[in-house]
Amino acid sequence: MNPEELVIAQVYEFEDEAHLARSVLDAGGVDAKVLGSETAGFGGLSNDAAFQLVVRRDLFEKARELLENIESDDTEETVPAWTCHCGEEVDEGFAICWACGADWPGGDGNKETS
Repeated sequence: MNPEELVIAQVYEFEDEAHLARSVLDAGGVDAKVLGSETAGFGGLSNDAAFQLVVRRDLFEKARELLENIESDDTEETVPAWTCHCGEEVDEGFAICWACGADWPGGDGNKETS
């Protein structure tokens, strides 16, 4: 990634959220980076205390589409603990594997969780 071509796609308060979103973008074919602020993690400082998810300018629209899909997924479904196809054990409440970025297989209603 050429740093001169990077734009901020989204800002997150927590590093884990930023890396999770980066995994979703990567799975969607959008190369992304997480840039952390030196002040991040020291609650109550300012809006500058955040983690920035950055993408190339030419992939910004595609990145925003993918991120909007995450944000609009407001299902009330409770995700149980599950084992991803990659072998990673994923804790209850997480619908995306933090190891490989795969979606919870029970999310479409016709697949079984492991």
